[in-house]
Amino acid sequence: MANLSRTELIGNIGKSRPTLEYTAQGVAISKCTLATTNRDGKTEWHRLFAEGRTAEIMGNPEGFYTPGKEIHVDGQNVTIRVPAKKGPNGQTIAAQTSTWIKGFFVQLTGNAPMTAAVGGMDMSADALTGDSVEEPEVPATVEKDDDIPF
Repeated sequence: MANLSRTELIGNIGKSRPTLEYTAQGVAISKCTLATTNRDGKTEWHRLFAEGRTAEIMGNPEGFYTPGKEIHVDGQNVTIRVPAKKGPNGQTIAAQTSTWIKGFFVQLTGNAPMTAAVGGMDMSADALTGDSVEEPEVPATVEKDDDIPF
């Protein structure tokens, strides 16, 4: 029988934008916190990271992954162990273990703006950092393009 380690979460990005760093090998890594609400109404905080192209999209400073945005994450739990080390005063700092979610698939959900061409939506940084985004007005009549082959 095969084993499966999978985590699927829907939650909101924490107070800070996802960070973007590159390893010595040139692999992009993006990190952020994710808040979810359990059935009791309590907020649970998760550490999330992604690698490669997903990380570049999440960590783009001009992108849509901003604090408070709702995202869907499909990934797995990863336990990271930091070995014991010597502190600045010579004291030993104990080894630490933390659990992270490695996001293979990370997608915006909800009312995320997609393009600047949608209904004249304001795509400025000031508009995107607000707590709520108003839905743009849609004209009553929309032209239909019947030349689409699918």
